[in-house]
Amino acid sequence: MNQPVMRCEHLSKTYPATAHPVKKLLAYAFPRLIGARVPHFTALQDVSLTLTAGQVLGLVGLNGAGKSTLLQLMAGVLAPTGGHIERRGRIAALLELGAGFNPNLTGRENIWLYGALLGLRREEIARELDAIIEFAEIGEYIDQPIHTYSSGMFVRLAFSIATALKPDVLIIDEALSVGDGLFAQKSFKRIMALKERGAAIIFCSHMLYQVEVLSDQVIWLHEGRIRQQGDPQRVIGAYSRFIEAQQQAQVRASSDQPPREEGGGAPSSGAYVRARIERVALRCQGAAAQDGAVLCLPERSDLIVDIHYSYDPAGQPPVIAVVINDELMQPISSCATSYDGVSLCCDARGRGGVQLVFARLPLLKGVYTVSVYLMCENTVLVIDQAEHAAQFEVRQQTPEIGRVLLPRRWLPLEPE
Repeated sequence: MNQPVMRCEHLSKTYPATAHPVKKLLAYAFPRLIGARVPHFTALQDVSLTLTAGQVLGLVGLNGAGKSTLLQLMAGVLAPTGGHIERRGRIAALLELGAGFNPNLTGRENIWLYGALLGLRREEIARELDAIIEFAEIGEYIDQPIHTYSSGMFVRLAFSIATALKPDVLIIDEALSVGDGLFAQKSFKRIMALKERGAAIIFCSHMLYQVEVLSDQVIWLHEGRIRQQGDPQRVIGAYSRFIEAQQQAQVRASSDQPPREEGGGAPSSGAYVRARIERVALRCQGAAAQDGAVLCLPERSDLIVDIHYSYDPAGQPPVIAVVINDELMQPISSCATSYDGVSLCCDARGRGGVQLVFARLPLLKGVYTVSVYLMCENTVLVIDQAEHAAQFEVRQQTPEIGRVLLPRRWLPLEPE
């Protein structure tokens, strides 16, 4: 059985709720004498958890739910107001952009500084120095002051140091969302390698799909308390339904806006330069088009999605995922080439295409959109996306209600 590397019991954290700098300083310096007279804000309350070696713990919640506070407490950056934490082994944390760096030192000098902050001996840092620089992909900038670095360079260097030095616990607070796609893919591979080696991973992300796929356990924080904890699919499902309920009015209002034109699929700003969706086209067989709209009939029409893409033929082929969304932009069905045993291919120029056919479409009446995602081979990172790239409408001639027509049979029974 894996040994606990961290145990948090009844953690709480409060801050003086005053903008006056002197009152705030006095409240921190003399919590018993002055603190009681100053109103306080509770960021975290009565949070308990146990983290074992090799475990991946995902953290979700709305902004202000207490996620960053909890991670800072676990990393030892903050001291709890109440409760206590037991830690074992070396802990590396990527909490804030550039945290632990001196902006006036070079990248190389900051490797020594950051490594020392992690408690490493000088010979340990020297042994890993070249590997850290190579992984960070900073090149000649490694000997430039880091105040000249972009946010992506900050993240690459910090991640490279923290993970190359083989921590027992790695804590990540949305830091990788700043990095470019190629580095993010490489980073997640290293994270999974650390897990296989026995390191515990704690990470916070608004990418719920990543949290569900990577985590062994998920904690949903809400207003500073644990609202739900346990199986990733169950917790993420509950949190997703909560978000949908919170945003339903806003989503209904935004659903009146027209979707992207058919044949779209422009890459997102964070797309890999080596892989992208070139074009998405939608058509329906078995129902006539009307006023340029793609019309389908339940269980009579074949919905056909043509997806054209490009990627570096020397690299690993990506994965395509397709999501069908309803009028509220909520997903009602999805599929992916990897799950269906399909491998993408391309010509010598790196261009290719695939056709997805939904035979005898089982959807009932409504207006739907199709979103297409180009993902890395382990379906964790989105390389490029064409959200709501095409639209179709289902019209029915019979009065069934709901969203789908399930496969069915009617059989006679003998009278009782």
